[in-house]
Amino acid sequence: MNEIGSGTSGSSATCGEAVVCGAAATYDATAVSGAAVADGATVATCEPRRARRSRFTPTQQRVLGLIAERALLSEDGAAHLSKREIAELAHCNAKTVDRAVVRLRNEGAIEVVPTFLETGGQAGNAYRLAR
Repeated sequence: MNEIGSGTSGSSATCGEAVVCGAAATYDATAVSGAAVADGATVATCEPRRARRSRFTPTQQRVLGLIAERALLSEDGAAHLSKREIAELAHCNAKTVDRAVVRLRNEGAIEVVPTFLETGGQAGNAYRLAR
């Protein structure tokens, strides 16, 4: 691992002074600004990495995970589950699953495919991961 100094040979620096190469857990590469050359290495100021917030709630993530798991195990690539079945597996209310599915669909994470019985009536939806 190369250590980058704050402009003097061999001196390591803390955040705000320099970046240590390969320290992705400590520094955010997208937050690096300013650059100079010291001993053949780039010196840059940085900001501590901020925790990345998911755009989905934990329940929405569970619903998405269930759909993904079932879709990957399915021959046709779709999860054939009713909202009630998803609710039981995700340990939540069917209305919560309904809201989660709407959000996941609106965000482009899943596709909802209506399925029909031979008699013409609607069966449960199939859910596919969006491409």
